[in-house]
Amino acid sequence: MKLSFSLDTTEAETGVLCQSLSESRGGSFDAGAAISAAQSIVTAYSAHAAAETPSEPPTPAGATPPGVYPPPTPAKPAEDPERRNMRINRGAYLYSALVSAWCQGFGEADAEQPDRANLLREASTGTVAGDVLEFVSSMGGLIRATDFVMPTAVRPSEDERRDLVRLVASNITQVASLMFPDLADQYEHTNIYA
Repeated sequence: MKLSFSLDTTEAETGVLCQSLSESRGGSFDAGAAISAAQSIVTAYSAHAAAETPSEPPTPAGATPPGVYPPPTPAKPAEDPERRNMRINRGAYLYSALVSAWCQGFGEADAEQPDRANLLREASTGTVAGDVLEFVSSMGGLIRATDFVMPTAVRPSEDERRDLVRLVASNITQVASLMFPDLADQYEHTNIYA
């Protein structure tokens, strides 16, 4: 005889099961004790099942649990303002020398032209590159930096000077796209004089 018992079994069904078990054992089975034992087991199991609610699977060691974001990476300490100003000033001097050399013979067909690729190659090496980029970035872009360092004696008229600044900055960007890409990225594609 096969007997089945589940948590959904009622007290009357439990009694019938115990009575059947008692008869199968020749009357030596105490049905009342079995009912009490079954009820206490059902009660204990129900309390245990209610206390354990289904949860998310355990998080592996070292992993971030779901819904918890890892802490942000610590920011690097800010550079000393004096040191930054020194780099900007050195970059202004170096970029001024670059633009002065660039303007020699610029836009003149018969004039001797400097090796502009070599000028940018020299500007893109070592700490010189960082200083030039720091200066150009602090000015707000390549056109503004070129306007700041452009020798005023080159073109006396303000309109001619602005046109020359844009042309020189554009030409520097074209050559820098191969020789000094970080500098070429600083070019402003909007008209800063508008």
